[in-house]
Amino acid sequence: MDIITLICSLIILGAVLVLVRLYAAGGINHAKRDLSGKVIVITGGTHGMGKVIVEQLADSGATIISCSRNNEVAQKVIEEIKSVHKSCNIIHEHLDLSDLDSVKECAENILNKYHEIDILINNAGVMRVPYGKTKQGYETQMGVNYLGHFLLTQKLLNALEKCNGRVINYSSVASKLYHRKELPFVAEEKGFFSMRWYCASKLSMAIMAQELAKKNDNIIAVSLHPGCVNTSLWQFFPVWLQYLCWPILQVVFKTPLEGAQTCLHLIHSESVTNGAYYADCKPAEHNKIMDDSEVCTKLWNDSVDATKQFL
Repeated sequence: MDIITLICSLIILGAVLVLVRLYAAGGINHAKRDLSGKVIVITGGTHGMGKVIVEQLADSGATIISCSRNNEVAQKVIEEIKSVHKSCNIIHEHLDLSDLDSVKECAENILNKYHEIDILINNAGVMRVPYGKTKQGYETQMGVNYLGHFLLTQKLLNALEKCNGRVINYSSVASKLYHRKELPFVAEEKGFFSMRWYCASKLSMAIMAQELAKKNDNIIAVSLHPGCVNTSLWQFFPVWLQYLCWPILQVVFKTPLEGAQTCLHLIHSESVTNGAYYADCKPAEHNKIMDDSEVCTKLWNDSVDATKQFL
């Protein structure tokens, strides 16, 4: 291969990589509304997209309540953000989504301080975790990703209703890979397939938003797929696979800021389709199971039964 051919090949390869990176970045939020004086609650505000969203809202004039499990990490993150955004108002509330008692306590602590909540962002989650159970005996991903958020939302619902608030649920394109009509909360260790439960938990988050929108005229509830984002969510995949895929991920996966764009759009936009599933800052095609009223009603009723003693 002569030098000219080599140079041309490298230029073409570089151009292709740039185009792929631009395409992978996805939609960009262009909406902006005044958030001064509003109260915004977000779960998982210490890492990944949650941290980015807190940073992006830091100068908005809103009070941001960041809920997460590790108090020490949370305080360090808040101090880091405050060192850049001097006038921001960020507070931390302890929240362990794997324990419904903790969820209840977190919600009640928030309500003791704030009687109106403008936006609830159910962002925190885990993926492909080994077989395990929450404190109440539910499969970890269904418990952390879904049931904990269901209870938190129900506890804060009255405060959200008072100011026609918004509930923004982090779902995933993985929700479209789940095709069973049952969404159980308890798993058996034998034959356990972690990714199936992750998909189920993310479908449940989308259904929860859709059902909230149907049941309540005083709030807007939506779900979203942030895109494939390069965050710590991938930590439970084999280490060798993470290292092998690392160069590819830098090109085809979104950064946390790029992944946060759809959520920022749903926070800021004056025109949001209630109950819809969003991706790249616009409504997207959802799992057809969400059109099955029996499945959705059963999930809602099962969720109420699982959490009612904590309400």
